Amino acid sequence: LARPDGVINGRAAAALHRFAGFAAAGRVTIARPPGRGNRSPVAVVTQSALRQTHRVRGLPVTSPALTLVELAGSVGPHRLARAFEEAVLNGQTSVDAVADWFVRLEGSRRAGLPALRSLLEQYGDGTPVPESELESVLYGIMDDPRIPTVERQPSFPWTTDDPRRADGCIRPWS
Repeated sequence: LARPDGVINGRAAAALHRFAGFAAAGRVTIARPPGRGNRSPVAVVTQSALRQTHRVRGLPVTSPALTLVELAGSVGPHRLARAFEEAVLNGQTSVDAVADWFVRLEGSRRAGLPALRSLLEQYGDGTPVPESELESVLYGIMDDPRIPTVERQPSFPWTTDDPRRADGCIRPWS
């Protein structure tokens, strides 16, 4: 980070963004533009042409959306989904911002694109993200094909001005 073209990325960026399930641990990863030196005694230095930098506590860090794209190739689908859902719910990024990166990289062989596609298909139609880990588990159970379609986070039908919602509703059963 002594050079202006370095940026913290990957899991270290996820920890700095305080994504769910990521804490500071291990060596920091830093991305530099291709063709630049990649030696550091304190960090793993990688080369990447992908750039979208934010500052977190004064440090240059990949944007939340780009960080999620990077994580998609190195973490499991459940861990990626929780980080994605929390980042969207907390307003750190949006489904559209991650989708923009996906579209830019779709023709590449970048690891993790299938996992990202799955998340974007799940939430790209405006489906709300779960508001808790328990709600996420509940939705996983309710996505069973033997159960009728579940409307996620519907308003209560008896009131239109109440901001509270149910976790889910199966209309044929109500």
